[in-house]
Amino acid sequence: MEIHITKCDNALTLVAWPQSDDVQYEICTILSGNGKSVDVTIPITAGEYQSGISLNGVGAPLSGSYPVSLPAGGYTLAVTGVNWGGPWNFSFTLNGQKYESSNASGDGVVWLGGNGLKPPASAITFQVPQDHATAPPNITTPLVTSAGPPAHAVLGYLSGLIGTWNSPRGESATGFNVMPLPQRDAPGGYVLKNFPYYEEITFATIAGSAPNRGGNLTQNCNTLFYEQRVYFATNPTGDSKSNPVIDKLVHAENGAWLHLVYQAQQAGPYGPGTVPEPTPLPTQPQATEYVKQVSVPHGNSILAVGNATVSKGNPTFPVANRSVPPFTDPNVIDPNTYLQKQLDALKSKGVSVVECVAIHLTTDRGVSGNVADIRFEQRHATVDRYDTTWYIEKLSNGTTQLQYSQTMSMKLLIGANLVDFIHVDANTLVPA
Repeated sequence: MEIHITKCDNALTLVAWPQSDDVQYEICTILSGNGKSVDVTIPITAGEYQSGISLNGVGAPLSGSYPVSLPAGGYTLAVTGVNWGGPWNFSFTLNGQKYESSNASGDGVVWLGGNGLKPPASAITFQVPQDHATAPPNITTPLVTSAGPPAHAVLGYLSGLIGTWNSPRGESATGFNVMPLPQRDAPGGYVLKNFPYYEEITFATIAGSAPNRGGNLTQNCNTLFYEQRVYFATNPTGDSKSNPVIDKLVHAENGAWLHLVYQAQQAGPYGPGTVPEPTPLPTQPQATEYVKQVSVPHGNSILAVGNATVSKGNPTFPVANRSVPPFTDPNVIDPNTYLQKQLDALKSKGVSVVECVAIHLTTDRGVSGNVADIRFEQRHATVDRYDTTWYIEKLSNGTTQLQYSQTMSMKLLIGANLVDFIHVDANTLVPA
């Protein structure tokens, strides 16, 4: 849609009022007079409003096209004309309908919403349609659902992750992070960003599978997609008033978890039969049965591979390596201790872990994992290795909780050398 202004003597202001909100958007303010011509087009498209246009044509003719973006929806147009003396003359077209007002003499404000408007109109309304070419995609509902999500059986122990999980905020936060950051003017060439955090993670099945064809057999990747957002739980000690961070996003990532299974290969591109297979059909090696694919918006991608174990009672958590900085400083908290604190807190309430599934994953190339970093990260803060364990725990009160520990082995540029560090975080989550 567009507004085409052809007469403005002397000042014309157009304001759009959303029909569903108590805000206003100025479309334009145009000044003209002294017999100067006006030929201004304002295309209006759906989008984020930035500002209206302001044009001064008192001393020169006005012409051209000046686009304005408004949020999609319905609007009422408020039109104000101001005359500086003598005759006035205003005219514009909106969606093919011409509106104008004129008089031989007078000064002051002329309201073009019924006062002197031709044709008469108590209100001028218009719609800004959503531009579907730029509309955000709907990623919450699969485009095709007839295939249905995979049965929990093919997901193995990943089925215990399905759903949304979160952790407490504020002083009750159960997550803790130790993160070294290079900083040339700091003692030792680095600073620490250590903080409690809370988060939300969603795991969702997909309507299908992802087969890797081998020629006479298939490795099927039974998949969960996940999305994770992490927030500061509190403000840091010190001057938090000048730079509060509480509840701000500190980390985001997404990716996929895979349960790998060997099966017969489909004949041809679509089946329905299968090709002759090895006898006996091999099984996926247990040591590489599970995969976590991580995409981090720092220019990092992680491919971690591993296995799952099942135990009764409390799991045994890893311990940060105190021979590698920053954990060479005994005052630096090992985030893994937060995991045991949560189990101790449950024990004080008479709740215990009945059974625990632990999924252990690593980027150790010996089990086909890997880490990829963009060039800047390779030079300044490269990740050499990623190790993580996720604990799906059935509790004695009939509920389930999720705990995890992650360790990233890094090299930070300190002076002219890349120095080994480790970055550790751990948390406890419950179903949302």
